[in-house]
Amino acid sequence: MEAFTSDKECLYYMKLLTFTLGIGMDVLHNYFEQKILNATEFYVFLETHKHYLFHECYPRVQCCCCSNNFLASSSKFGCLNKSQFQLLFDIASPNENDHCQIGRHNEITKDCLCRIDAKRSNGVDCMDITLMCAIIKSCFVNNNRSIHGNPRDFETIKNTRNFLAHVSDIRISESDFNSKWDEMEQAILAIAGAVGNYFAKATKRKINEFNSNELSMEKIKEIIESNADDVKKNLRDLIETQRENTLLVKHVKDEIIEQLTKHKDELSVDIGKLRFEVKQYSLAVTPSSQEETLDNQ
Repeated sequence: MEAFTSDKECLYYMKLLTFTLGIGMDVLHNYFEQKILNATEFYVFLETHKHYLFHECYPRVQCCCCSNNFLASSSKFGCLNKSQFQLLFDIASPNENDHCQIGRHNEITKDCLCRIDAKRSNGVDCMDITLMCAIIKSCFVNNNRSIHGNPRDFETIKNTRNFLAHVSDIRISESDFNSKWDEMEQAILAIAGAVGNYFAKATKRKINEFNSNELSMEKIKEIIESNADDVKKNLRDLIETQRENTLLVKHVKDEIIEQLTKHKDELSVDIGKLRFEVKQYSLAVTPSSQEETLDNQ
């Protein structure tokens, strides 16, 4: 398989990001399906917790369900943005049968959840790390509802993802790689352990295998195709850089060979901004070699 790069700090970055989006995300999806949904359909879960999730996106807007459980607050800040909410729910336009109230500036002052439906086509794999952590926080942690495992382990994975997403030149030092890897491995294995002992052991074997093997272009492409996280664009950018560098090296190599072949009898060859000096050396003839030559004639 094709190795990705010889730049060590770039390789550390890619290894940690691929670990996070690959094994890390697989463990989180398995955890959510087994321990959060517990045989419930994902869209049913979203419908059940729609009120909480709505106010994570629109924290200051009252809704028709607030009469029973008032969640809106003028000082509240939510953990979901509109694009995340719209990924999970279909939102119909308001109509006269809804419970919506419109303010003086044509803004919705009280919304109606009846016009919002969870998308049936979604599965747990539509969630990236950030969205999953927001859903768990909104539906469980913020409402003092317990979950299997330690919520801090999810925060560790999310923080590592955010660290990698905001690295300026998509490379990290060896010390950062080692410390972040250790934190990630502990958090991932703890979450896998909450699913079950067998799953934790299988995950540990995958981590060991991944850590001992070279990072390949094929593995990176696999992560890109299967992951919903926007940070995977960094993987795309590095693949494109690798492709361009490979083409450049091939072009320069071909040009050097072509020019040296063409000017093999000249003493120097100019290729681009480089000058190649061609020197001729005569082999020294030793007495022993002369005798051998004479004897063989």
